[in-house]
Amino acid sequence: MILDSGLDGSEPPPSVATLIGTVLAPEGTIPISGALVYLTPVAPGAIPEGVYCDKCVKLDFQTPYTFTGADGGFHLGVPKTGSYQLVVQKGQFRRVRPIDVTLGN
Repeated sequence: MILDSGLDGSEPPPSVATLIGTVLAPEGTIPISGALVYLTPVAPGAIPEGVYCDKCVKLDFQTPYTFTGADGGFHLGVPKTGSYQLVVQKGQFRRVRPIDVTLGN
């Protein structure tokens, strides 16, 4: 994954909400570890046809993101409330869903 390093010394803003969830395979029981989970105000572009580097997803420094654990679970701090696209991606698989974030968990 490539991230804007924030070399200007800026820190991500504090979280006002936390998304807690589990990523499972489409059949509904197998946990997916190491999946990228992030929030964005607009849906990402389509995954390109052909050769694609899933390790080269470029996210802005202030984009809230995390990776799922061995059990598929994640906790994602969100700096502000509002409407987002929740993106879950692992390899060539990507799921995007609209979500409204409110204060709290």
